[in-house]
Amino acid sequence: MTDTPLASPPARGRPWTAASLIGDGWRAIKADPSLILVMLLVMVVANLIDIAFSIAGEIVGGDAQTFLEIAGAVLNLPLNAWITVGWLRYILAAMRGERPGIGVVFAGGPVLAMLGMYVVYAVCVLLGLVLLIVPAFILVCGWWVAGFSIVDRHKGPIQCLADSWALTRGYKWEIMLLLILEFLIVVAGLLACGVGIFVALPIVAASSTALYQRLIGEEPTLGAPAVR
Repeated sequence: MTDTPLASPPARGRPWTAASLIGDGWRAIKADPSLILVMLLVMVVANLIDIAFSIAGEIVGGDAQTFLEIAGAVLNLPLNAWITVGWLRYILAAMRGERPGIGVVFAGGPVLAMLGMYVVYAVCVLLGLVLLIVPAFILVCGWWVAGFSIVDRHKGPIQCLADSWALTRGYKWEIMLLLILEFLIVVAGLLACGVGIFVALPIVAASSTALYQRLIGEEPTLGAPAVR
């Protein structure tokens, strides 16, 4: 399959703001509440190995507990990458107005590319944190849609980061504002007796998906107000 060319310059749709993206996410969840259940399933599956090793560590205790917890975190990464590929495909299809089956989440795909992106992303952001806090945040904002570049634009672990950086050119400060709003939504969900987090996280995921769509010139369809 031929790679989609790097966005240079990225396609532009209608003007948007961080607040309007949150609105896109909220309308999407209201239109399709099943996204809440699917994301809950994804969260559980994504951490199965980590949870299992942590429980084993609690039972064994001592030095073995630390070893098992570290081993669980490392071994969980491929599982997390696999389920993330499926989840991004699922929510992007839903936001485009399609009706994806749950099988999309477990269908697999470019898992190695996602895993490679995890490693490069983590190392670069860590270096940014060590050197100065601002560069790290800029990297996070510029690479925020890298996962979508993998599953939707067929990019590799390095190319997806370059593609995301190109797509977000000129929008990084607005994306930083979006991330702050998403963080506040998650905090509000936690404060709502912890139960609100199950609604907050899907809203955040849908908002970030809407961001990717806007950056490539698409309009989120799920829950979009009727055009008059």
